[in-house]
Amino acid sequence: DGGTMEKDSVVELLERIERWMAMLVRTQLGPILQAELTDPKLAKLYEMTGEVTASGCAKKLSCSKSTVIESWKRWERLGILQKDGARYRKTLN
Repeated sequence: DGGTMEKDSVVELLERIERWMAMLVRTQLGPILQAELTDPKLAKLYEMTGEVTASGCAKKLSCSKSTVIESWKRWERLGILQKDGARYRKTLN
């Protein structure tokens, strides 16, 4: 069926675009991420981001919840995190 072939072509094209975009994002954000995560505590915080609450991160890292939230906000401004509803998620996985 012609419609199915056309749909498959569009899906294939979108997948290629997604791969290229991911490569471009990694190229741009990789150095920023590397610079931000030189502190082991911040590296651990980044690792937990999206999986553990701010309170949970603060407890595990022995820091304040506001330190966690401020780090997440800074990382959002830098583009290495994205706000997803009430949570943050990593731009690069």
